[in-house]
Amino acid sequence: MSSNFSSFIPTLILLTLFSCSNKEKNTNLFTLLNSKYTGVDFINHLPINVMTDDNVLSSQYYYNGGGVAIGDVNNDGLQDLYLTANKSSNKLFLNLGNLRFKDVTLQSGVGSIRFSTGATFVDVNNDGFLDLYVCNSGVKSTQIKDRANQFYINQKDGTFKELAREYRVNDPNFSTHAAFFDYDKDGDLDLYILNYSIDFRVDITKRDYTDNDLKQYSGRMLENLGSKFKDVTKESGLLHYGYGLGVSVSDINNDNWPDLYVANDFTIPDKIFINNGDKTFSDKIKSFTNQTSWFSMGVDIADFNNDGFVDIGLLDMASQDHVRGKIFMASMDPNNFYYLVNELGYQHQYMFNSLQLNNGNNTFSNIANLSGVAKTDWSWAPLFADFNNDGFKDYFVSNGYRRVFGDNDFQIKLNKYKKLNKLNQTNREILYNEIPELKLPNKLYINNKNLKFEDLGEMEGLTQGSFSNGAAYCDLDNDGDLDLVVNNIDQETFIYRNNTEQFSSSQFLKVNLSGDISSDYYNAKVTLFYNDKIQFQEYSPSRGFMSSVEHSLHFGFSKNVELLDSLVVNWIDGTRSVVKNIACNQVLSVSKSQNLPLQTSIPKNTIYTTLPAESYGINFIHSENEYNDFAKENLLPHKQSCLGAFASVGDINGDNLEDIFLGGASNQESKIYIQNKFGKFNELKTNVFNQDKSCEDMGSLFFDYDGDNDLDLYVVSGGGGEFDKDSDYLQDRLYINKGGGNFIKSKNVLPSMITSGQKVKAEDIDNDGDLDLFVGGRTLPGLYPYSPRSFLLINNDGVYEDLTENWNPKLTHLGMVTDFLFCDIDSDGKKDLIIVGEWENIKVFHNTGSAFIEASDQYDFSELSGWWYSIETGDFNNDNKLDFLVGNIGENSKFKASNKEPFHIFTNDFDNSGDQDIVLSYYYNGELVPSRGRECSSGDMPFITEKCKTYKDFAESSLEDVYGTEKLESANHLTANTFSSIVILSTQNGYTYNKLNVEAQFSPINKFIVEDFNKDGNLDFIIGGNMYHTEVETARYDAGTGRYFLGDGNGSFNSLSVGKSGIYIDNDVKDINPIIINNKKTYLVTNNNSAPQMIIKNR
Repeated sequence: MSSNFSSFIPTLILLTLFSCSNKEKNTNLFTLLNSKYTGVDFINHLPINVMTDDNVLSSQYYYNGGGVAIGDVNNDGLQDLYLTANKSSNKLFLNLGNLRFKDVTLQSGVGSIRFSTGATFVDVNNDGFLDLYVCNSGVKSTQIKDRANQFYINQKDGTFKELAREYRVNDPNFSTHAAFFDYDKDGDLDLYILNYSIDFRVDITKRDYTDNDLKQYSGRMLENLGSKFKDVTKESGLLHYGYGLGVSVSDINNDNWPDLYVANDFTIPDKIFINNGDKTFSDKIKSFTNQTSWFSMGVDIADFNNDGFVDIGLLDMASQDHVRGKIFMASMDPNNFYYLVNELGYQHQYMFNSLQLNNGNNTFSNIANLSGVAKTDWSWAPLFADFNNDGFKDYFVSNGYRRVFGDNDFQIKLNKYKKLNKLNQTNREILYNEIPELKLPNKLYINNKNLKFEDLGEMEGLTQGSFSNGAAYCDLDNDGDLDLVVNNIDQETFIYRNNTEQFSSSQFLKVNLSGDISSDYYNAKVTLFYNDKIQFQEYSPSRGFMSSVEHSLHFGFSKNVELLDSLVVNWIDGTRSVVKNIACNQVLSVSKSQNLPLQTSIPKNTIYTTLPAESYGINFIHSENEYNDFAKENLLPHKQSCLGAFASVGDINGDNLEDIFLGGASNQESKIYIQNKFGKFNELKTNVFNQDKSCEDMGSLFFDYDGDNDLDLYVVSGGGGEFDKDSDYLQDRLYINKGGGNFIKSKNVLPSMITSGQKVKAEDIDNDGDLDLFVGGRTLPGLYPYSPRSFLLINNDGVYEDLTENWNPKLTHLGMVTDFLFCDIDSDGKKDLIIVGEWENIKVFHNTGSAFIEASDQYDFSELSGWWYSIETGDFNNDNKLDFLVGNIGENSKFKASNKEPFHIFTNDFDNSGDQDIVLSYYYNGELVPSRGRECSSGDMPFITEKCKTYKDFAESSLEDVYGTEKLESANHLTANTFSSIVILSTQNGYTYNKLNVEAQFSPINKFIVEDFNKDGNLDFIIGGNMYHTEVETARYDAGTGRYFLGDGNGSFNSLSVGKSGIYIDNDVKDINPIIINNKKTYLVTNNNSAPQMIIKNR
């Protein structure tokens, strides 16, 4: 593997092409090759014995399968294959060229029979030949000596010698995989061994593990001392209880020290072990991510969107198919979930795949639902690679499970047999044969280059059902594209030939890194620059699940790339190499033997800086009262009691400095902060808000209600099921400014308005010279999604009258109003009303001067129904007409909606219990089916278990089958046909609408701020959002980080990253308000259950 070069200019090795004699033109990306042609007839066959531990009921990881290791063991330029087996011999296949292989297991000496799992090739002794590390595991009864991992040292003559004991790497625990990397950067490769506990019934409250206990369950960190390795697991901070199924090494935080991602199954959260540079690691999973997968399997780390930052792909077991999902998936226990999060301090974990997008600031956003990869069934190996050579990494997922022992119906039957003590051999065998199989094709997601993937596996040749586990990519035939090798249970290994070279639309570059010693190039970072684009990869062969890939880096390009500008290698020791003017379609070898010092990057100033508001003297923290909405409304999709916090800004004391009102949650006193001449804030000492602290403060408004030239304060009262729907605490409040910011609570000014609201806005709608108000009803406490009361309040000589019915009775019950605008949409000089809400269409009411006439049907955009949370106006296409931004829940949700197949909600007393029940529904094979599962649905409506005796019955039932036509027809029924946030643009013929940029679809948008921020004559906008309080089977909406969008004047926008904008607001953002501080425009961000923040401009 090591090479010496006489000059800095790397040697260019032209690609040798091998043509397969039986290769035919193929329009599919992949072709499965016959083992009779390839010579690879390997089968990981697992025999079953129900009376021993050799079955999945006794050993839950019995069907985790084997791995694939790729490497050129004889240095002939062809990639060889090593395949691991669980109950038979592992095998080494030598690549003969032309995609033909020879089994050389016996003569090479690498074929012992153990319960082998992961494998990886590495040149540990720096002799230029790849050695082989093999992980072993087993069942409970497996002897320790038979579990010991093996290390085969290449003897350079076609044979290997097993020396794990001599190197002291013969770990006897239950190992899944291993990864070599130079963790201390001392010039040799160290070893991390991924292990797992076999105690699958561990008490999650148990915390008193001794070090000896943990050594049985923890991964191992072994430091290379030259001729042997030393266990430094505890000293390095890596000793932990776990069910390790995936490991990947990468410089996650971009500090030039290799870090570890450990994927854990079951309740134990994943770990992001950040290398501290002093031989220790710190787990940063909670600060780097907002959520992870629950049953994490394999993991891969790569830059899939070509921004130069590594992203993370993780797999779980969520099914794409409705029926399989309802039968196989376990229900999430809310008590267990909150215990893990709140008591043990674990990260939020959900039963879906994760796709962690790197935000560029040591944080990640999970966008798996948006990207289309959240559900891939029972999946194992994720692999990012450019399979079609278009310049963007695609996503391969291995799939299938030999026996789905978690099948809910099977578990019920098994437990009955256990209780009756009838588990004799005959019944065991009968039961075992009833465990369903999950034989599915593997997945190939093609990168659409917009943060989304398209599932094209079957179209591209991955049509074979299988029980696949480990997988690896490599260019087996040296034709410039990546082939696939997949290890299967009870089925021959798949070798998929990549047919990309037959197409004329792509090119490639293969990069071989070398150095005097192996550690020179491990975790080296390679960046390619061309046509104002970049591609980035990091050298780290252990990837996916139990597998390791080719020891080269593969890049693809479209045909129009004539020459690559440059390639930069940043070596792990802090030096770099640069190659310029590179032709495509070749193998490029780059040696570390001559290099340059690492170029110090000069931090670029961002446009804005995001700071805690505390730095301005604002020590307020919004603090939610504890209330479990789901105890009363079991099937609620998200809480209604956590919809604040909001703020208002205005000069309340006449000193020409803007002050702040911050609304509190129920049982929290709201606060006013007064700005001083130094740009800091002091709390206003007043007791006026203390008397109303039982109220849940929502939207508020500083306005001059009484025309005395100072600002008064209106505060909307809201809240969810913690309030009775007739509670006095739902009454809104008006605080009158008696001068200098001295507020008193008004009496007899507001009518009785017992409603849970959210927003209030003022406008002189009747043109009489004073300010009238509209207050949108947000939710009916305890009765989601029924419409609460909204109010149009007309100012009549200082007293507000409820004249809603007079202006239009439809305004009284508009649905769950989240936001609205007063604006002159019909250009008649009077302010009209545009209203958005959850489960609502966009509604337009024209102002006639004495009435609001609904005119929604005059606007095409009114056909859009969604979970709308915000609306703002501006002229975004510079035609001197109003356009609109409308914030929805976004596309990063497990729920989907379209015109063809809307998302539905039905509410009725389905079980005749006297309470309203919530039923969410989507389409499956053309008919409506229940969204929620049998267990949680029957917990609210017990008749379901009688009607649907089994989970299979429930899964195969339509919505009508379960709930009945009569109940559904009489139900309160609402739909949503889009979840995308949009821009509505004026045209000569009315309005058109488009989806906003994909970055605006990460999470709900709760607030837009519209301005021409860069003073180029075009309106731009900033967003804030998220929603943390979903029910536990729905991943919370936390991928939003705020975003800055630059308008082009034609109604389109360019998104700026965090690294460029400096805007990073990743909390549960509910409101953003502009405020002038020290004569500089600043933005106050208020967050639910958290402290506020400030966004300030740097230039």
